Amino acid sequence: MATRSVIQNPIREGYAILTPQVFRALDKRVRAQAGAVLRCCTPDEMHGLWGATGGMSGDVFIDTRLLGNAEHDGGVCDHAADICITNQIKVLDFQNAPRPEIDLRKIPAERIYEYLVWHEMGHLLDNFDPWGLFGKGVPADYANQDGVRNALSRLNEVMADRFAWRQMFPGQRLPVRRGKAHMKGWAKEWDARLSSAGVRRRMAPHHPRSAEIWASVPTAHVYKDIPWSNLVRPEEIGASKWETCLARARIDVKSYEVRSFLAKAKREAERWTRISTAPLREVKAAMEHCKRGIPFSNFLFEDERAALIQERRAPVEANP
Repeated sequence: MATRSVIQNPIREGYAILTPQVFRALDKRVRAQAGAVLRCCTPDEMHGLWGATGGMSGDVFIDTRLLGNAEHDGGVCDHAADICITNQIKVLDFQNAPRPEIDLRKIPAERIYEYLVWHEMGHLLDNFDPWGLFGKGVPADYANQDGVRNALSRLNEVMADRFAWRQMFPGQRLPVRRGKAHMKGWAKEWDARLSSAGVRRRMAPHHPRSAEIWASVPTAHVYKDIPWSNLVRPEEIGASKWETCLARARIDVKSYEVRSFLAKAKREAERWTRISTAPLREVKAAMEHCKRGIPFSNFLFEDERAALIQERRAPVEANP
């Protein structure tokens, strides 16, 4: 069996530090095994958390090369499951964290980030789905029964911790915090209860996401730059093709926004020109459209709506 690569982070002034090199190695792992993307945030942005799984909430540029392509007039953004991690972690705080079961003091300080990312991947790959409490086949009002929601949340944390430990130390016994030996039985009981109630185990399958330097780039990394910790050394930044690609995207996104603005202005002008000769009923429809706060450039005239409806019906009629 292939051995997983070890990803080590530096320790400086009592903090585990997320360097560009560590980030990129972990990002590739997240993309390959969870179909998600990794995003770096400041401690303030994380509100005290070290990591968080955003499900399908992350905005990404599909292909940053499109930003500088003057001939491209389509969309450039998409949504992706994302894992957010803070740019530095105080080692003592991590080691003394009151986890439900695991003793984090057994995680080497130089592998804190590796553990953190495996843990967040565990939430995507080996958890009970919180929305599964309302799924088909689950007893009505099951989610509102005493302790169910809290138990599912707590169990998911236990499962994510166990998942991370297994990935890093396969075959080794999980280190349990003093006084938490009972969690083994508790987790087994709640696993059985949720499963028997029909709550879905695991999230939907995740397909690998491209690790190309230009693919699925978090928009925040382009618009706001990556907020590296002050403890990251200057020589650790800007030394890779990946970072060069990001720097290029930060320039190109400005020209893309100008092109998008001009294209929108042109379409807006075309709409107003056409409305001046349109039948009264379409003028009234356009007025209602604008009253709802929708850009007039998105207004469709009757013939355009008819053509769009026909276009959408065509594939259905071709494959009855």
